[in-house]
Amino acid sequence: QSAREKPAPDVDMVSYILDTYPDLADLAARMEADLRAYARQSKGPGDSRAHAALEACREFQEKYSHD
Repeated sequence: QSAREKPAPDVDMVSYILDTYPDLADLAARMEADLRAYARQSKGPGDSRAHAALEACREFQEKYSHD
C-alpha cells in the first residue's frame, strides 16, 4: 500500500462516526467558521491540521452521508 492510497474505512467506524456526528454538514460549517475566525484574528491561514480535518469531514460527508 503506497503512501497515497487510503485504507478502506472500516464499516463499524463509518457507522460510529455517522451515529456520533449525525449532522456532518453542521460540523463542517462550524469548523469552517472557526478557521475563518482564526484567520481574521491572527492574519494567518490557520493550522494545517485543522484544514485537513475540515477536508476529511467534507470528503466523508460526500461519500457516506445520505440525506
